[in-house]
Amino acid sequence: MEQLNVSVSSGGDKAVETIDAAAIRAQLNRITSSKEFDVPERGRRFLTYVVEETLAGRAQRIKAYSIATEVFGRDATFEPQTDPIVRIEAAKIRKSLERYYLLAGQNDPVILTIPRGSYCPSFSKNSHIIDINDAPHMSEPSDHRAPPSNGRTRRSKAAIGWLLAFVVVACAAISLALMLDRTPPTRQSQPPTTPRLLVQPFEALPPSDSSTLIARGLTSEIIGQLASFKEIETSVGSEQEDGEGKIRYVLQGEVRIGGESLRLTVRLIDSIGGVVVWARSYGETLRVKDVVELEVRIADEIAAALAHPYGAIFQADAARFTHTQPDDWGAYACTLAFYGYSANPNPKEHSNVQRCLKSSVAQFPDYSTGWALLALSYVDEFRFRFSTTGSARFALDRADEASRRAVELAPQNTRALQARMLALFFQGDIETAVSVGARAYALNTNDSELILEYGYRLALSGQWDEGCGLLLKVTNRDTGPVAQLQKALALCAYMRRDYPAAERWARASNLPNDPIFHFILAATLGQVGNDTEARVVLTWIEKNVPELLHNVRQEVAIRMPRAIDQAHFLDGLKKAGFTIPSQ
Repeated sequence: MEQLNVSVSSGGDKAVETIDAAAIRAQLNRITSSKEFDVPERGRRFLTYVVEETLAGRAQRIKAYSIATEVFGRDATFEPQTDPIVRIEAAKIRKSLERYYLLAGQNDPVILTIPRGSYCPSFSKNSHIIDINDAPHMSEPSDHRAPPSNGRTRRSKAAIGWLLAFVVVACAAISLALMLDRTPPTRQSQPPTTPRLLVQPFEALPPSDSSTLIARGLTSEIIGQLASFKEIETSVGSEQEDGEGKIRYVLQGEVRIGGESLRLTVRLIDSIGGVVVWARSYGETLRVKDVVELEVRIADEIAAALAHPYGAIFQADAARFTHTQPDDWGAYACTLAFYGYSANPNPKEHSNVQRCLKSSVAQFPDYSTGWALLALSYVDEFRFRFSTTGSARFALDRADEASRRAVELAPQNTRALQARMLALFFQGDIETAVSVGARAYALNTNDSELILEYGYRLALSGQWDEGCGLLLKVTNRDTGPVAQLQKALALCAYMRRDYPAAERWARASNLPNDPIFHFILAATLGQVGNDTEARVVLTWIEKNVPELLHNVRQEVAIRMPRAIDQAHFLDGLKKAGFTIPSQ
């Protein structure tokens, strides 16, 4: 049987793996027959040619000249220096291969790439294949009501507590970041410390056939939902000690049934000191046909309340970090700092958090979430002009590289997919960005941070009703990136021409260092005729982000691909006193 030896490296150590040539050809067929490999027929011929030449042992002959003459029909006078057709097609193929593996090929057995700087293909075995039967069950998103007319979410007061905690921990973590920055990081083969949660089997009190079945079902469903969050480690068992003494939190629950009534009590316990850091009770009317739906809904709510980036576990760790800084919390402290910063971005914290994340991935080069958060910091550098590299475009290139690395390390990590979505969006590949966001959302429907960014990108792409509907889902959560959500909802209201609601949402968000907030507020003020305040906002933009103002038509186009949406938003800015250059 024909086989191909492929040299691969990991952590500096080289190894050789053997891939059957038939498996490679089967993979080539999957790719070239997939609609997600969106290249013209000549691109498919290009890929087929370089793969077959490699399998035939003629990889050394794969040059621009041979591809141009044998694939594209150029004659013997072809000069690659003056005719860039091969370089252009290779770039399209690389981009389309990434799209294919993001959207359709994540469980394919063979990874086929064309590394930059070469036209020779590379093959590797896929180490991230996920059995769909082992994936956590995902519920369908439910409909959500519109927000209160005063533009504030019902949970805005509850949000103040987590925001203050994250502001404090951001300062503490930044101090650690500065210390890490002065100390050259040592590469670690083990993953960084993350919160470890033990889910104990829920108890049926008193035990009965029905209460025991529901208790088991709830335990299983909650574990499945929690497994979607990659920033925490979840295990199940009845003992709080895991052999290493590193279980940080324990989730317990009791199920009581009386007649057709169900009562569920759930609590999250800090294993150090046995303190209850979160608790909730549920009262439900029990009908047999609704039991599975009830289990899924309650599990969704519990997983979201505990494990998303602004949930109970992160809040408790943020509060703990303000009092003590454990020796092994370096990378995790950077994670806490990032979420603290991202709730209300500003240039100073951005610079420090980014430096902390750079140190984290240098120390833990296989830490997917670290690479994802670093990519998001580069995206912020581009979209908010929080310049640390000196060039916005350079920051977007860095975001592209870091997000690719995050997805390569963990294709099922929703934070990695979120970062990839944003990098693709700002590069102008809107269709792929939205598709990647949809994939991330399918993996985890309870992640408020992801829902905010995906819903916002979906809306900006022109799917306003669906995208803004997803944003409203986050308003029903106890915690979350409230100010960022309100900013996005302000734009949703603006685009449906409900300018009073847009003004209420914008004033509620109050993100003083966020340039996009100021642009949305300015456009809204222009539409409602508040010239005085609009001039104040314009003055802030002129002082703080003049480069966004100088290229305002282009900057709006980057964020809103549809011409009709661009015209509507620019109309508000023009009424606010902005000078809008002609096309």
